[in-house]
Amino acid sequence: MLNTVPVGYVQGTADGIAAPAEGRTTYHLTAGTPKAFIQVAGTSHYGITDVQNPAGAAPDTSAQTLGQGAGVETIARWSGQWLLAQLGDAAAKRYVYTTGDAADPNVMVTSVK
Repeated sequence: MLNTVPVGYVQGTADGIAAPAEGRTTYHLTAGTPKAFIQVAGTSHYGITDVQNPAGAAPDTSAQTLGQGAGVETIARWSGQWLLAQLGDAAAKRYVYTTGDAADPNVMVTSVK
C-alpha cells in the first residue's frame, strides 16, 4: 500500500530486538515519500531511554558502544530535525537530506524526498 504520510525510521545499529536488517527491509518496502532510514551507530533497542534495559521491557542483550546520553541526544535531535523538515523548515530539510549525516559521525541516513 502507498504510504501517504512522511515516515522516518530511527534504529540503532546494535539493536538486538529489532534487527537493523529488518528495519532496512521495512524501509525499502515502504512505498511513498518522503521517507528516511536513520541509523544511529552503537545504540541498542533502548538507545532513546535513560538505561540500557528499562524495567518491565524485554531486555536487549546487545551491548551499546555509544554512551546512553549521546544516544538519547542523537536520537532526539534527528527525530526533531525529521519532524521540522516535514513541516517545511528549510534548515531542517538541508540537515536531514544533505548535511546532517556527514556532520554527525554517529548517524547514517538513507532517504527519499
